[in-house]
Amino acid sequence: MMTADDVKKALGLTPHPREGGWYVRTYEASEMIAADAF
Repeated sequence: MMTADDVKKALGLTPHPREGGWYVRTYEASEMIAADAF
């Protein structure tokens, strides 16, 4: 049986820096949205 740590390692998950939890980045857009657009 796999442990949570085994799953994180197998999937290449890293801790999310702001929201908590675990993630893996699969896509990052090259475009940036200006802060005043929000």
